[in-house]
Amino acid sequence: MTTLARRALHNARHLVGGRVCAQATRAMYVLVLARSLDAAAYGSLAFAQASYLVLLPFVALGTREVVAAAMGRSRAEGERAAAQALGLRAISLIVCGVLLTLVAAAQDDPGRRQLLLVALFAFVGRATATWAEHVMVACERSELVLRQEITFRPIEVAVAIGVLVTGGNALGLMIVHAIVWLAQGIAGLWLVGSRLFPVEVSLARQDAARMLRSGAGAFAASSASTWILSGPLLLFEAFGGTPERMGQRCRCCGSRARGLRLSARQRCPSSAMTRARAPASTRGFSSRCCNGPQRLEASSRSAGPACPRS
Repeated sequence: MTTLARRALHNARHLVGGRVCAQATRAMYVLVLARSLDAAAYGSLAFAQASYLVLLPFVALGTREVVAAAMGRSRAEGERAAAQALGLRAISLIVCGVLLTLVAAAQDDPGRRQLLLVALFAFVGRATATWAEHVMVACERSELVLRQEITFRPIEVAVAIGVLVTGGNALGLMIVHAIVWLAQGIAGLWLVGSRLFPVEVSLARQDAARMLRSGAGAFAASSASTWILSGPLLLFEAFGGTPERMGQRCRCCGSRARGLRLSARQRCPSSAMTRARAPASTRGFSSRCCNGPQRLEASSRSAGPACPRS
């Protein structure tokens, strides 16, 4: 087995493990919620989560693949791309956060308004955590992603079940959801800064435009897949659906939604392999394109991991 294949398999193994852990705990969490909350509370909670989930692609902007490719070419270029992606993410977070706040202010129901305002914090934490995850995968340190998933997802489920057992409502569950994602985002920033490279924010106009052009295809695909899962809830709300009817419809369509997620999980190993091999493949391609002693020497130096291992 070639060195590139071994690195890709190492990266993919931890990615698949993290995805399996996250999906398994999330499936159990959804099952507990559906059985514990009444239809109105379940519908309101589902609407609040869908409202911020549908905005996540507009925060990532397809930069995951751009960062992975840059990290594969050289560590210095990858660090610059990661800083640029973080700068773009900060600006888009502000814009999407204002939009989510306006949606919350437009709600007539105070309970739903509170849910959306708390979801704003979950949105910030999740956007930060996904940036850190993209950087870890690009640096071929996907074991850090696995560590994050096996730590924070079970914690969220355990605390949420505790809230339900003690008579908590949908707002309490959303608060737990937001706190856990904020904690994971902070932990992700710390791991990147302490294990990989210093966290920096950059926003050069030309580099930002180039990154957005490069990530346009990935952004379109991510937006479409996210809308397929979260968009119907928002459309149902827009056309006058009540929380009770939304909760009932979510429960009735639960098996169909689980089928959609199952089909996505079945593609998880191949998707993880694609993400995992991106840095190594780019590095291998750059090595094959090098000519001359100096460039061959640079290629051999870049054959190691893009980021140092602790």
